[in-house]
Amino acid sequence: MAILQPSDFTDSPIYNIALTLQAETELDAMIADVEINTLQELLGCELYTLFIADLTVNTPQVPQTQIYIDIFDAFCFDNVFCGPQRSKGMKDLLMAYTYFEWHRYNLNKSTSTGMVRGDSENSNMVLAESYGTYDKYNRAVDSYRSIQQYISDNSTLYPTFEGRRKHYNSAI
Repeated sequence: MAILQPSDFTDSPIYNIALTLQAETELDAMIADVEINTLQELLGCELYTLFIADLTVNTPQVPQTQIYIDIFDAFCFDNVFCGPQRSKGMKDLLMAYTYFEWHRYNLNKSTSTGMVRGDSENSNMVLAESYGTYDKYNRAVDSYRSIQQYISDNSTLYPTFEGRRKHYNSAI
């Protein structure tokens, strides 16, 4: 599966990740992991399998059938009980979770001498909450919940849905 590519992050003003050749390889592995885990949690295993089977073979992969396009693309709909439900789309959701995981796991590096944190004479480390890591995660949760609400509201189209709910996150 390859909905995201490392180049998506270098081209994005919101989810920009500076890449070296080594970092690109690491990011590619992280993308694969985040895509699988996030989509399985979002949709449940059975609906995930059906969704993946519907993706195009060319990269980046996108769904072909309307019921999957409906939850893949950005949307906004009104829900009587929840108010407006907005999704920036599955690709944005996956980018936000990947961005969060990338920055969470790259604060420290494992070396032959143990765990180290990068240090520089001319700069200081910035706290995650200072550069919006948690804001991006919560942006993804908004889309995630809206997609699940759409699926729930249209349960006859998605009878195999068994997704897991996500909660907002903060540094506190």
